[in-house]
Amino acid sequence: MARILVVDDLPDNVTLLTFDLEDRGYEVVGVYSGREAIEAATEQPPDAVLLDIMMPGMSGIEVCHRFKDDPRLASIPIILVTAKGQDQDIIDGLDAGADDYVPKPFNSRVLIARLETALRTKQAQDALRQANDQLAESNRQLDEKSKRLAELNEAAYQFVDNVSHEVRTPLSVIKEFASIIDDGLAGEVNPEQKEYLGIISASVDDLALMVRDMLDISKLEAGHLTVHRTSCAVDDVVHHVRTAIERKAATRHIDLAFDLPDDLPAAYADAPKVGRVLVNLAINAIKYAGENGQVKIWARADHEAGEIELGVTDNGAGIDPGRLEIIFERFQQVGVNARATTQGVGLGLNIAKELVTLNLGQMRVQSERGKGSTFSFTLPMAEPARLVDRYLDRPELARHGLAEVSLARAEIQEDCPHAAAREMDELLSDVLRSSDLVLWVAPRTWLLLLERSGPESQAVVKRIEECRQEANRNRPDGKLPPIAVSCVGTWDMATQRNVLANQLHETLRSIEAVHA
Repeated sequence: MARILVVDDLPDNVTLLTFDLEDRGYEVVGVYSGREAIEAATEQPPDAVLLDIMMPGMSGIEVCHRFKDDPRLASIPIILVTAKGQDQDIIDGLDAGADDYVPKPFNSRVLIARLETALRTKQAQDALRQANDQLAESNRQLDEKSKRLAELNEAAYQFVDNVSHEVRTPLSVIKEFASIIDDGLAGEVNPEQKEYLGIISASVDDLALMVRDMLDISKLEAGHLTVHRTSCAVDDVVHHVRTAIERKAATRHIDLAFDLPDDLPAAYADAPKVGRVLVNLAINAIKYAGENGQVKIWARADHEAGEIELGVTDNGAGIDPGRLEIIFERFQQVGVNARATTQGVGLGLNIAKELVTLNLGQMRVQSERGKGSTFSFTLPMAEPARLVDRYLDRPELARHGLAEVSLARAEIQEDCPHAAAREMDELLSDVLRSSDLVLWVAPRTWLLLLERSGPESQAVVKRIEECRQEANRNRPDGKLPPIAVSCVGTWDMATQRNVLANQLHETLRSIEAVHA
């Protein structure tokens, strides 16, 4: 039941309004002066006020001011009931905070209709205010939970990082002493012992790989995994991991072959991470290859697509078609094979796919039951003009609904050794996110594509200089030279993707012309 405060210095008007309102089910409190109105409302705030303007002592205008100055009373609707018909009186009342007015002599039906409209409006405003308060409280609680989750996430990362490093040390010791014994440095080793030492070494490698998988997953989740893409030879990447893969294959008695053309173009990627992908795929293939197992590591160039494809093919049992969609999810196993001495924790393929995505490539799999599987992935060729289009057209960029991409240009403006420029390239990669693109386009010039707005990109410029100065404090000799970083602009990807692409290609052409 709504409570209505009726204020009028004429008792007959109060009586009439009280009778009409109570007849409609309202609770009515009648008073005869402005001061009594303030006292009654302060003691128990009403739901609405019917207020006469002309009263002795304190006018209705003054009552309106008092209501609006009191936080407890400010939202109560006030309808002026006045015999003063002058426009200025009405304007003064509305300016003082009244919500409506009804002239005297009033029509009770019209007055009550306006009162009910005011009450419905107040009810809606109260509901909206309550919803806003609840939303604000929910946002506050969400912010607190987000901060707590961020703290827990960072703590989890630090825990995994610490544990991983602690585990790596004894693993390295085991492997080193097993190698010493295997080499005969501690005495003669018979063939059976040599075989057992090979099993120990392979098991240590398996465990070290699992530790590394867990560490990389925690880095990915915490956003601490940096990527340093640069022009690299595929042959060099494969050569760097070849010995480890060959040792693993020999332990499992797998026939291992490599098929790498001599004329492969350079890829633009983080070479150690590409090597990590190859190791993960090769170990899976070796693990699940069948009797008389055969594994081939191969590569080919697709000049039309501007990419290099690297793959690992085995002659194992293959994968059920229904599992091909989920094998790249975390904690999923490729299959079950009695030949495997360890099944791992199901992170290898997931990490491999994440690393391929960071290198602007795509993971692929083909498998046929009883005939084997081929896991392959693509890498972009080191061609800047095609790289920028590849970066802007990434599927994950569209999935994330990215709104803006900023372009910046970085340039060392004095002569410096190539080694210093290479270190600057590494610094830029360390400062930026793995989803940004650092493109080294000339001996001392870089283009930076940043997944962030204009103001955020300005903060990146400041951060680059801070990191350069911090690096130089730890370099008594051969300090990194100053680098000028300027923001070219920011583009909305929904409507200006082609404008940004044209700007990039024009900038690349101008840089190439200068250094031709």
